[in-house]
Amino acid sequence: MPQEVIVVSEQWFANVERCPLFDKDMIISIVTPGRIHPRINVYGVPRLNIQFHDITYDEGDSPFKCFQPEYAAQIVDFMQESFPWCDRVVIHCEAGVSRSAGVAVGLSRYFDLTPENTLRDQHPHFNIHVASTIWKECQSRGLMERAPNEL
Repeated sequence: MPQEVIVVSEQWFANVERCPLFDKDMIISIVTPGRIHPRINVYGVPRLNIQFHDITYDEGDSPFKCFQPEYAAQIVDFMQESFPWCDRVVIHCEAGVSRSAGVAVGLSRYFDLTPENTLRDQHPHFNIHVASTIWKECQSRGLMERAPNEL
């Protein structure tokens, strides 16, 4: 089971020498809609590509797209499919500050990853909307929250 989650920027992620990827890793790649996901030369590593803007809510007719419940469902599906045989989850967005950190914080509560409080300390500007949407998806599936003494 994964024990470590790494939150990185797109630039850091694209430099495989700085962020080496291994066959027991899994990747969640987040980009702004219309941008291309970075290419990497590591084959056989499970990867989920998602596109959404770094905002916390949709504004009427705005062209910006915030994190939606269906993205949370895709992420949880991906984790449940790949999680049992992976050792590490690498999550990136453009800056590695808000969206990817929000996914990491959201997943850490329900999967055996880096503790949530550690991630919150390391990434204080995580997107709370992303994290809470993932929490709601996990709760709707009946996934058990880790006990506070495990955090």
